[in-house]
Amino acid sequence: MGKKILIPIILLISLLCTPSIICSQSFPDNLAGYADVTVSDEYNYDYSGYNAIDRQRQSDWAARGARNKWILLNWPYPINISFIKLINRQTGVFDPINSSELILSDGSIFYVGTIKTHGRKLININREGIFWVKYLIHSGVNNVGLSEILVIGADTK
Repeated sequence: MGKKILIPIILLISLLCTPSIICSQSFPDNLAGYADVTVSDEYNYDYSGYNAIDRQRQSDWAARGARNKWILLNWPYPINISFIKLINRQTGVFDPINSSELILSDGSIFYVGTIKTHGRKLININREGIFWVKYLIHSGVNNVGLSEILVIGADTK
């Protein structure tokens, strides 16, 4: 995306943002919303995988159960990733993630570990040419999931 296009987009984002929406000017290059989303399963229709990329903290993706659950973001073109921010479920429920990892289409694996309920993790990625990202939750408590996954693009030089 060229610099000429980026400035109007940042202005538009700043005009459309409300406190309940995760669209800070510090994340103008969130590429998650351009991906197709697939999940291991959903607790029910209200907790769809799409909720993890909708930029709204009050909506969650939740799976049934707490073991071997995943969300896959798949782009139709290769992207460059600077970092990924994972935001655990924002509900009042006790749903910590005890063990998890990120797997990228280039074979890279990043151990994420634990994310407490209402918690967040920022993972430096710095990879180019990525077609998909899978967040795999090995274990947790109750019905694990995410409030948001932000995939922040890297500048290409």
